[in-house]
Amino acid sequence: MKKILPFILLALVAIPTGLWVAQTVFAPEPAQAKALDFSLPDMDGKMHSLSGWRDKVVVLNFWATWCPPCREEIPDFIQLQKLYGKAGVQVIGLAVDNLEEVKAFYQAEGMNYPVLIGEQDAFNILAQFGETTGSLPYTVVLNTEGKIVAHKLGALDLPRMEALIKPHLNPPLAGVATLP
Repeated sequence: MKKILPFILLALVAIPTGLWVAQTVFAPEPAQAKALDFSLPDMDGKMHSLSGWRDKVVVLNFWATWCPPCREEIPDFIQLQKLYGKAGVQVIGLAVDNLEEVKAFYQAEGMNYPVLIGEQDAFNILAQFGETTGSLPYTVVLNTEGKIVAHKLGALDLPRMEALIKPHLNPPLAGVATLP
C-alpha cells in the first residue's frame, strides 16, 4: 500500500490540474460575451470597424512578423479563408507590428484576408479580448452575432481552426473537405 500511495496522491493532483490546463489552453467563451468593437486602419490606411464583419463568423488573429509561431500559422489562415470564405467566414489579422514590415510579409506570403495595423494599440485591444500578458499569437472566434465563442493562445493548425468555426456556420458544416 505504501508503494502505491504516492501514485494515488499524484493522480489526485494531476487529474484536476490537467482538466484546468485543458480548459484554459482552449477555453470557449460564454455565448453571451459580446466582442469589443474597435476601429483600426488596414495597410492602405482605410479604417475598419470589427462590427463591419458582424454577419460573418470572424476569426480574429493577433500576430506579428517577428513572432515565429505567428508566421507558422499564417498559411493555415490563408487556407481557412480559401475554404470557408464563401461559407461566411472572415479571417482578420490584427498586426501588433509596423506597417512596412506587415506589408512586406503580406505580399511575400500571399495573404488573402484583411490585416489591420494595430502597432502598440493592438496590445490594448488584445488585453480587452482576454490576453493580458501580451503573448502572441492569440486568436478569437466570433459568431455572426459578434459574440465571442472561443479563444486560443498559441498557434493553431487548419484542423483546429475548422473545429472552431464549423459549429457557428449557418447551416453548420460537418463534412466540408479540407485541403491536404
